[in-house]
Amino acid sequence: MEQADGKSSTCQRVSSVLNVRRVRPWTEACLYVPEKHRKIIERIYSQFQAPFQLKSIEAAPDSNEHSLIDTIYIDKMGIGIVRIKSIGHDFSALLKQRIFQLKSRGVQVLSVYLNMLEPAAPWAAALLETHGFVFTGVLPGNEQFHPLLLQWFGGVTFAVDCIQVNDEIGRAVLQHVRKHDPSLSIA
Repeated sequence: MEQADGKSSTCQRVSSVLNVRRVRPWTEACLYVPEKHRKIIERIYSQFQAPFQLKSIEAAPDSNEHSLIDTIYIDKMGIGIVRIKSIGHDFSALLKQRIFQLKSRGVQVLSVYLNMLEPAAPWAAALLETHGFVFTGVLPGNEQFHPLLLQWFGGVTFAVDCIQVNDEIGRAVLQHVRKHDPSLSIA
């Protein structure tokens, strides 16, 4: 893009994170989290003073269960969203199929919402990270869905100086992301 003075400017993709206030009390839940992200997840959840127990057991998927994965493609933005509600024996094959479909449509950014209520969530997160996905946080959810967020950036770059973080926990999350993925384009 060229400005009126003849200089070029680059467009920066803008993302926002909003805080939501709960209107109902939290229900007790056991969340299965990857060990290497446990401390930052504990820090995020501790601000809610909620009855959550975090476990870092890396269990394989249940061989009797099927995976439940939803996908959304937002054409105008080049974004794909993958919601992993349950993890079963067919997880790897189904995930590869869904990701291939999204990438073949031109996705530049893939956001995965992995349900931490699933005992195999740490195993699935490790698998996704070996395929270039990056842990980017959690989204404290409801009784059926507490997502761990992982993203894949297909050639999208970030200007680190343009990332605006408004609180201490947000800065800690950004620092954690940068520490655990030195190949990430924001590093």
